[in-house]
Amino acid sequence: MGTVAATAASVGATGLSPILGTRAEAQTATARRSDSDISMRLGEAFAVSVLQDKAREYHEKFTISFQKLDGTTATISKQGL
Repeated sequence: MGTVAATAASVGATGLSPILGTRAEAQTATARRSDSDISMRLGEAFAVSVLQDKAREYHEKFTISFQKLDGTTATISKQGL
């Protein structure tokens, strides 16, 4: 019996709980994902803030744009003195 067939047979015989885990495990994984997403957005906001502060100190004109995690575009620039 091939690996896929053996896996399908074992899932059919025992249900999905050995593969997916319990509902509590799924909820815990979702909470971790949510915490991770929040941490990524917070880190991104901090990084943008640092870049904006550094732009004020920089002595040459420049513009930089990049896509943020939410899909919007952030632009940081220094125009003139």
